[in-house]
Parts: sequence; structure tokens; C-alpha cells
Amino acid sequence: MSSSAVIAQLLTFDCYQSAPALDANGSQDLPHPTPVAEDPETDNLPALPPPPPPTEVPTVFTASGRPWRPLRLPARYIDHLPVAPAPLPPIAPGSTALPRVILHVRDAFKTARDHFGIRREYAHRPSYDPDSAIPDEHLSSYYSKYQPRQTKPIEAPSPTEHLPPWPFQNMTTYLLMEWMYTGSQQKSAGEVDRLAQSVLSHPDFDLEDVASFNAQRQAATLDRSDNEAGEAAPFLADGWRESSVDIDVPLGAQDGRGLSAPFTVHGLHHRSLLSIMKAAITDVTACRFHFSPFKRFWKPSNGPEQRVFDEAYTSDAWIEEHDKLQKQSNEPDCKLEKVILSLMLWSDSTHLTSFGVAKLWPLYLYFGNLPKYFRGKPGSATAHHVAYIPSLPDSIQDFIGPENGIKPMVLTHCRRELMQKVLDKVVDDEFVHAYRHGFKMKCLDGVWRRFYPRIFTYSADYPEKTLIALIRSNGKCPCPRCFVEKSEIHRLGQVKDRQTRSNVRSYMGDLIRRARSFIYEKGRVIASTLVEALLFPRSWVPTVNTFAEKLSPFGFDPHEIMVVDLMHEFELGVWKSVFIHLIRILHAAAPAGRLVAELDRRYRLMPTFGNSTIRKFTTNVSEMKKLAAHNYEDLLQCAMPAFDGLLPAPHNNIVLTLIFRLAEWHALAKLHMHTDTTMLLLDSATTNLGQELRRFSRTTCAFYLTQELPAEKAARGRRQARKKAKAGVAAVELAAPLEGTPAVATSSNVLGDGPPPLSTPSEQITADKAFNMWRYKVHALGDYVETIRRHGTTDSYSSQTGELEHRRVKRLYARTNKRYAVRQITRRERRETRLLRARRAAKAELVHPHHARFTDNDALPPTHPALHHHISDSRRLGQDAFSFSRMFPDDPASKDFLPRLKDHLLGRLLGRQYDGDDETFTDADRATVHIVDNRVNCAKVFRVNYTAYDLQRDQDSMNPRTHCDVMLMSPETGDDAHPYWYARVLGVFHLRVFHTGPASKNTSMQHMEFLWVRWLGGIRGHRYGFKAARLPKVGFVAETEPSPFGFLDPSLVIRACHLIPAFEELRTSSLLTANPSAGRPIGDTDDWSAFYVNWFADRDMLMRYIGGGVGHTHQDRTIPAEDGMDIDEEVDNGVEASAMDTSNDHEADDNAGIYESDGEGESEDESDEDDDDDDLGPEDGETEFMDWE
Repeated sequence: MSSSAVIAQLLTFDCYQSAPALDANGSQDLPHPTPVAEDPETDNLPALPPPPPPTEVPTVFTASGRPWRPLRLPARYIDHLPVAPAPLPPIAPGSTALPRVILHVRDAFKTARDHFGIRREYAHRPSYDPDSAIPDEHLSSYYSKYQPRQTKPIEAPSPTEHLPPWPFQNMTTYLLMEWMYTGSQQKSAGEVDRLAQSVLSHPDFDLEDVASFNAQRQAATLDRSDNEAGEAAPFLADGWRESSVDIDVPLGAQDGRGLSAPFTVHGLHHRSLLSIMKAAITDVTACRFHFSPFKRFWKPSNGPEQRVFDEAYTSDAWIEEHDKLQKQSNEPDCKLEKVILSLMLWSDSTHLTSFGVAKLWPLYLYFGNLPKYFRGKPGSATAHHVAYIPSLPDSIQDFIGPENGIKPMVLTHCRRELMQKVLDKVVDDEFVHAYRHGFKMKCLDGVWRRFYPRIFTYSADYPEKTLIALIRSNGKCPCPRCFVEKSEIHRLGQVKDRQTRSNVRSYMGDLIRRARSFIYEKGRVIASTLVEALLFPRSWVPTVNTFAEKLSPFGFDPHEIMVVDLMHEFELGVWKSVFIHLIRILHAAAPAGRLVAELDRRYRLMPTFGNSTIRKFTTNVSEMKKLAAHNYEDLLQCAMPAFDGLLPAPHNNIVLTLIFRLAEWHALAKLHMHTDTTMLLLDSATTNLGQELRRFSRTTCAFYLTQELPAEKAARGRRQARKKAKAGVAAVELAAPLEGTPAVATSSNVLGDGPPPLSTPSEQITADKAFNMWRYKVHALGDYVETIRRHGTTDSYSSQTGELEHRRVKRLYARTNKRYAVRQITRRERRETRLLRARRAAKAELVHPHHARFTDNDALPPTHPALHHHISDSRRLGQDAFSFSRMFPDDPASKDFLPRLKDHLLGRLLGRQYDGDDETFTDADRATVHIVDNRVNCAKVFRVNYTAYDLQRDQDSMNPRTHCDVMLMSPETGDDAHPYWYARVLGVFHLRVFHTGPASKNTSMQHMEFLWVRWLGGIRGHRYGFKAARLPKVGFVAETEPSPFGFLDPSLVIRACHLIPAFEELRTSSLLTANPSAGRPIGDTDDWSAFYVNWFADRDMLMRYIGGGVGHTHQDRTIPAEDGMDIDEEVDNGVEASAMDTSNDHEADDNAGIYESDGEGESEDESDEDDDDDDLGPEDGETEFMDWE
């Protein structure tokens, strides 16, 4: 039997999974929106008609027990390059408006399909298509950052006097100021290079102008440019304004000052929304604005046409609003084209320093007209800072009075009032007029259009959502989008849950104004019986909604813009709470933290993947110190191998299934491009996840008596100490001891002047901690499918975008002198923006030298997206071809290295399809292959380009010194066949070779590249797939099998893969007994017995297994997504709503304390986030806005 048959069967997965069922036409049935029960008559549908069966022979088994199979040649994966869509037909000359008739007949338009099967459908013929002029490199997520930044010479509407060196007198001053306010604030080598090459070496730089240069004076000149407003340069009128807001503080009937009193909050910095919009339209980036929404459709090669969901301008919400706008009557004497300017808002409070109390609460604006792949990059400078919201000053407590018993609820009410007053300043009369009547602007294509601003999304964490939607945080009805009650949240994915979500929220202004009349006109307290009777049933609050009051007459609903927030709701929400409770369970399952220590060890051994896709776990993950959202994402993606085997049955199975469903849901929810198929899969995954959460809660969580972790206990102690200190201060202020009274319990004892008090029993006892499913974040998971359909994919409005923009304000704060810091931040923000716009508008190309230096210093220059792979052609690191066998003569990895290498090269030189290097050539054949100087050159890096599922060109960069595992198409087609082969790359090589003899097709010298690999095969009997909720498992081919090592043509590699050790199966030296061996890293003497194939490593990886990736052409074989899940619509027999305490309208978060980074805990203590010994993540400072309830 040939060695090729051995390789073929070794790379075949003997499992219980089968390929997707295909009909007679080769089409794959779409999955159902909800899983169905297993049906033995339909689970094994026939695949495509197989080729004629071979002659029946007795079954022969290998030493590992796997049956021999005949070889099928491996498939070469066809990877199309993404291209910009074809240009649209031009509008008739002289036409500046869309054709319109009184009956509103649509001028519909459909484009032709591209080679991916993508077409567009416009309800109204577009007048401008920015995608038609996109360079191919902009479709690559990695390549453009290596290229010099250029601005194309386009027609700029601003006059030439506002181009560089404006507003300075000479180009020397402009160059120095531009260098000062752009780039890094550190004196790095790159910044010095930029100074030397882009400033000092600039042809317009004049040393004579430097003599009179003064940075502060020139900065003042730049600041004064904000006052130069005018229609000719609208971007000059979008400067900052500083103002104050007045809030009406309710004092109650007992206060001598009256029922209420005004309180002024100073320090609001804001900008005009209308000015921001006009400035954005004249900026160079507006050449990429989409003015006409459209639907995108995809026709796969083996299935029906499907809708594609990705950008905001392809969403249902935009299309519906655009249709309404076209039916709206034109403004008097105006026949301009009416288009929508999409406003997407973000707000989030952030700490400006690692230590101290300096904070900033920015309100950001992005335009949805820009493609999300462009505006989502931090370096694109597409974020517009609208306002820096002030916090309530501490002096308001003195204003309310220390003797006021309703102070906590009044403070919470004042925070809501302050937020709405700020929004009233932002949504001013100018904006409301523009919202109704639009405004005219000349665009960069020279066409005048009338723009109508529309707010589509508001991205914020849950505490700020409650401030915008004006509902009680974690109240009886905690959702800002619907009226679901907290007692029903655990029904995620059930039919009743879906019905509840249809009861959407709508603003009840009359009810709220009536409640306010009780407070402000009759002196009732905020939590009085009369007020609560009106507001408590739906968790309303007595504050008027600015958005609703000003924009609802035009059909605006403030609750519809409250989009989901995957980072806070899942990564820092549901998954984080599950992970923390799993740590509690491990503590309860084994004494002295033995299982927790094993979990930490496994995570430290996790291999990395990609360019920071999965990072190294260097610290104990169970301590969760300084973890951000991406850290929790990495924990989830690697969780299954880490937790496998730690708990006994049946809990181990329950935990692994839950983790799989969490990772599956997370990957689907985070897709950058959805289709009808993936939307159904996400809907099904939500149902599965809800059931697994309930099973985990009623079975595993009920079995183990879990207690708070040591860090949680310490955090609870600090909270209690702060509350006692506050209570002590209040006692001193209100009840000072009379003169001569014995000091039995005086203020000195309370304030710490006396001996420290003994710890109370409550501080010494470790409290019990149960798993809590009755949280808004669990409920929010059911809204993702509808939100994606309405507003596009989650990356378009992720709160992560706002978190990334925080880096800029923190950088600006570092350049201030810390006095009146917010005012200085506004000035520096304008200076940067002014100079950036001038640089963008300049017609000359601007090259950043530090990018070129990156290329010069890199032995492997940036890889062009059109290439499949890239290997350095340097010959500095060469080895003699005979040295491999001489160095390790008994090593199976290098045994017969040169003969096997020549066999591999001969197969390629003769133009034969790759057959696993099965064909053995004679010595005479090998003699026709002449390796120049017998020298094999080693390369450090191997890069592979691939087209991702969302039509973006991406890249994997691998180094054989670390983890370099690759995947390629499998030739197997049986029922138990896996779609891919896997190999570990031991070395990346290239050489020069001559091929002589009668069979030679080219006798000249040729350059050839090859990979030296160690093959991996499937583990027999391992059940995996989306039905089994398990990852595939592979292992190294044993040295006793033929050809455990081999060579691979780099062009066969699809991309890198992430293999995680199966820790429960330990390590072994039986697979490769040679020691040392070239088949292992230096220092290793054994191998892991098996590895899990982590298809949750990134979204593109998941789509290669689940199928349906638009960019994955010619990939028909996948792992079935749901081929008969045993799901039932259970009635929650073990998770009863009565187990939840709903007596208090506010529910304390499970993970309050040291792990709280998303602001849903410690609500009664507004300053808890300032505790220096609490570990704050990047999503910090949010508990400031929590309700008191």
C-alpha cells in the first residue's frame, strides 16, 4: 500500500459528523430559525452521488487502528480577490435631482452581479456611488497601513486661502505646528525621523522663519481661526462653546426654600450639531459618503439568493426612513435631491489617568454615511466630539442639605435631569429645524443636495442607556426597548420571550408630566406612593425625555435608537458572569483552590494566534486583574480545552456545552457581514444558549454551594467600610455631643482617631454567591437578530468604537497642565482637527517617512493583497541540503530529507497535482533535479493572504519558531470526512533549482518555495460539531505510520489555524521517540497527545466551518451547523421565577466589587470606582451614573 493512502486516511476524521445534506441539484438546505428535534429519517440525507465504488477488497488497518483509504487528490482552494463594485450608469447631464413624480413612482435600479454573486438593489436611482472609486488596497484590512497616506486631488469647496499654510503666515510655521499637534506625543525615533524628513527637509521650510517662531503665539493664531465663520468655509464655525445648565432640584414640602430650587452646573463644553454636519460634508472624507441606501443580495453557487446585512446604509431602518423622506413634500422653491445624513452617537465616561479622579464624559458623533471599515479605524479621524458632559459637583449635596433624608433619590434624579439638560443644549433649535426642513450644501462632487439629519443609533453601556431612555436601572421592567419584566428574563429564546419583546416601549409624556406635577407642584417625594403608582409598573422615572419632546413630532422614537452593546452586554456581561461563577464552582469542587490552579496553568500554556487575535495569558486568569473586554473574549475562545475534565460528570458535559454555545453565539453575533442564513443561525444559537444557561443554573449551580471569591470578599469589606465612614461623618455633623457628655461613642472613634474597631461578623463571613440569570444583559441577547436587521451588524455601532476614541482624549489630557483640563482639551482637539483638515485638503501627496522606515527595516516588505503568500527571497540564512539528515540521523523528521525533498520538487516541476508526495521517483529521476549549491534557504516569516467571509482581504503571518499551524482543503468526500487537513510548519524554505532531462518543461533556473511540515490526523471516535457542541480534535501522526512528516506547496495553504492542546489527555513521547528532534521546538522532549481545532479563534474561521461566507468562494463542504438539535421548549422546571427576589427594584450585580468594570454594581455608593485598590478596566467610571434604587 502506498504512503499516500496512509496520509489520506490519517487526515480523515473518524467521527459522528457528516457533511451538509445536499439535494439533487447540489443545493444545501438552509437551517431552521429554531432547532428541531432529531429525526433519524432526515439526519442522514444522501450526499451528492459518489463515484463508482472501487473493487471490494478486504479491509486493511494501520497500526493506529484506522482503516486504509484510497487517496483523493487535495483540492486547491480558489481565493478570489475582493474588488470594488462596478460603477453605476451616470445621471443624465445637468440633472441634480432624482426623477420624481407626484405618484412617487420609484426609479428602482439593480446592478449586475460580481464574481462573488453580489448585487445591489436601489429603490431610487443613486446620483453618486463612492464605492466605484475605491482602490483595491483599501479592501485589505492590513495592507493600507503600510502605504504612504495620500490625498487625491479633488475639487475642494473651500477657498485656497484655507489650505496650508493657513492660518499661519508661512509654510515653515505650518510644518512645525502640524508636526507638533499630530503623531505621537512621545519623542520616539519615528517622530524624530518625521521631524527631519517631513519638516526640516521640506522644500518650503525656511530657517529664516524659525527665528521669530513662538509656539504659544502660533497656537493662539490657530485658536482664533474658530471665530472666522462664513458660508465659504463652514468648517470654521464648528468650534467649542462653554456654557452652564440649570436643573430644578426637588426639595420637598418640608424645606423652607420652597418645593424646588434651581441649581447651576458649570463646565458644559459643546459644539453645534449643525456646524459639525456642515463641516463634515466639506471635509475630504465626505467623498466616501453614501447618500443612497440600497439592499445587497448574494447568490451562492449552490443555493437561493439571500439578503446581506452589513453597513448602516444597507439597513432596513435607513431604507424605510429614506422612502419616507422621498415622499415628503419638497421645501418651497427647492428641487434638490433629498438625502439622509446618518448620525450615530456614542457616550461613555472614562478615567483620564490610571490614578486619581480625573474623568471625562464625552459625547461622540460618527456619520453612518461612511463605510464602517473606514470610520471604525481609530486613525481615520472620523469621530466628532460633540460635548464633554459635566458631572454633578459635590456642592450639590450641601445645596440639598445634610438633614434631607431623601438625598440619595434626589441625587439620582438630578443626574437624570442633568443629562437631559445637556441633550437639550446639543439638540438645539437649529438642529430641530434642520431635522424637519433639511439644509443645503454643495458636495465634493460639485452637486448641491438637501441634507436631512436622522439619528439612527445611540451606543452606550447599560447605566447610560437608562439615562437616555429614562427608565430605572434594573427596575421591574429593566429593558430600554421593551416592557419585559425582570421575572421573565430567564426565558431567553423561548416562544413566550419572543412574544414579550414585541411589546416595545413608547414614550409616555403625559404620564411623566403628571408624576412631575406631584413632585414639583404638590411637594411629594420622588418615591412617594402617588408617584410610584404611576411610574413603578413600567419602571419609568419622573424626567422629561429631550429627544422625545423635540423630535417625536417628526416620528422619532428615542427607544428605537438604543441599540445592543455586545462588549458590555456579553463580553463584560453574560460571559464574564459565567466565567466568574465557574471560578466559584471550581473553588467549591476542590479544596485549597487545586482546580483553580490547574485552570490557571492551562491558560498560561495556551498558544497565541494571529496578530494579537489571541494573546498570551501571562497571569492567573482566575484573579481577573486588569482585564479588558478583549481579554474576556480571548478567555472564551480558549475556554473549552481549559475547562475540559476539571469537573466530574455530568457537570463537565454541561459546562463544556454551555461554553460552546456561548462561543458560538458570540462569534455569530460579532460577524461583520450577515446573510439570511447566518441570521437564522444566530436566532437558533440564541435559543440554544438560553436553554443551556437554564440547564447550567438548575443543575450545576444548584449542585455546588458557591461562595464569593476572596477578591469579592475584600471588595465587599471596602464598600462596607466606606459606608460606615460616611455614616460616621453624617452622625458628627448632625449630632455633635454636648459639652461634658462622656465620650462613650464619640466622633474620634468613628473617624479613626481612637483604636481601630474590631471587624464585624459580616465582614469576616464569606457570603454565599449564586448564579443570577435575572439580569438585563441576559435579556439583551435576544434583541441582536432584530437589531442587526434594523441597523446593520454589531461592529457598526459597537461601544468599542467609543472606547477606542477615549485614547485620543486621554492623550490630549496628558498634554494639558491639569488646570481647567477640559477647556484645554477642547482647544487642543480643535487644533488637531484644523491641521488634519488642512492636510487632507492639500492637493500634494503627503508621505509619512516613518511608514517608509518600517518597510526599509523589514526583511520582508509588506505583502501586496493580490499575492497568495509571501516568503522572503533572502539567501542570507542558507543551509546545506545534506545537513538536515546529518544533524539528526535517527530523527524521523529529517530522515531521507533530500530524497523526499526532490520527490516533492519533481512532482511540482512536472506539473502534477499534489498527491502527498506519494509517488516515489527513481534515483535517475532525482538526478535530474539540481539544487543550486545544494543550498536550502530558510525564511523567518510566512505570510498568507486570504479573502475573508466579509469580502475583506486579510493576512496571517506565521513564524515556525513559535506556533505555525496551517490548514488546507481536504480531498476526502466520505460521510465522515472533515473539510480540512492540518499541519504544523517546521520550516519555511526557498531554493534555486535546475530541472534537466527529457521530461523537463523548463531547463532554466527556477525559484521554488516549500514548507517542511508535520502532519496531524483526526482522533478516532471523537464526536464533534455544532450538534454535539464540541470542537474537532486532532493529533500528530505517529512515527510508526508512513510519512508523518512531509513537504507542502505554500500555495495550497488556506490560512493559519489555532490548535489548542487537549490538556486532559496530557503529553506523550510515543508519537515521536527521537530526542532531540527537528519535529519539536528546542527543549521539548514530548508532545501533546491531542489538540482541539479552535474554530472560534475569529469570525472568518467560524464561517469556514459553518459555511455561508460570502467571500469564501468554491467552498461547499462545511460542518453542519444544526442537523437535528435535541431542543425542546421547556417550561423551566428547575429555574423558577419565584427564586428571584423582586422585592427591591434595584438588583445588585452578581459581580460587584473588584471584577466590576461595566458599572452595574455598588449602586448605593457612587464613588466606589475611585477606590485605588480596585482593579479598573478600560470601561471604568460608569458607576457614577447608576440609580439609587
